[in-house]
Amino acid sequence: MNTMMGTYTPIYKLMVVADMRGRIVAANTVDLDGKALSTKALVGRSVAGESWFRQASGGKLKEGESLVQDLHRDD
Repeated sequence: MNTMMGTYTPIYKLMVVADMRGRIVAANTVDLDGKALSTKALVGRSVAGESWFRQASGGKLKEGESLVQDLHRDD
């Protein structure tokens, strides 16, 4: 995830990977400037109930299609 942060900087502040059950399995541990970022508490958290996860994992997106939403706070 840290390598991907370097690739996509300055687009994203946080990147996570969730498995198909909605459990976060990885998160970046450095911020946009390469400084340590505390994301340990995110790993293992479930996002299965989030609308974006249900839409992205529910077979509604075509192959190669991305899910894009308006900017909003996502605790």
